[in-house]
Amino acid sequence: PNDPRPSARSAHAHQSVHAFGERRAQRANDRRSCERAETPAELLALGPDTLTAILTPLGLARRKTRMLVSLSELLLARHHGRVPSSMADLVALPGVGRKTAAVVMAQAFGAQDVFPVDAHIHRVAVRCGISFGASVGRAETELMRWFAEYKSSASTTHGAKHVADEAANRESGWLRLHKQLLLFGREHCRATRHDMDACMLCCWAAPDGVRALNERNPARFVPLSTHSADRYVIR
Repeated sequence: PNDPRPSARSAHAHQSVHAFGERRAQRANDRRSCERAETPAELLALGPDTLTAILTPLGLARRKTRMLVSLSELLLARHHGRVPSSMADLVALPGVGRKTAAVVMAQAFGAQDVFPVDAHIHRVAVRCGISFGASVGRAETELMRWFAEYKSSASTTHGAKHVADEAANRESGWLRLHKQLLLFGREHCRATRHDMDACMLCCWAAPDGVRALNERNPARFVPLSTHSADRYVIR
């Protein structure tokens, strides 16, 4: 009766179901939005009030509406209504950071020289001793160096039931690694109350310095400062 583990498991299961439901609702909302407006001009024609109503389930609807309106106006004014393919042009758009720009370059334009890094991938990289940079940008550079040999490797999945489509076969190794690290960080290597001994990656890859910080701050993820990186990095 006094064992807290069942309630903890129940709470974790509830959180997982809730997060899954939110992601599913967001994907459905994204599909409805795309059906309403497929071009910047069509999006602007909807008007701010309609956009805000569509975005309300996602949170911060008014802020996102302002960004989408500004983004659409810039696409029409500077790029003839088309999404640009360069990093510099993409990050100049409202609400577009380096990670989003890298994903667009890789997925939409087939760029082979980008490695999208978000908070989940940054966390996994730090915990495994691959990167100790305080910024996502530095982690991106270090991941590119560590996985240079996978940069342009193609998918090798075979078999009648597992043959990937043509786009997946052309997918770069870095983009596949991005997806794998992202999903692993989101589902298994979470930021809060992470048990490194139970984690299939951290249990053998985490340097002692990372373990010590995790033990001192178990409730949240704390990146190592750059001045202490040399003591813990795996060569």
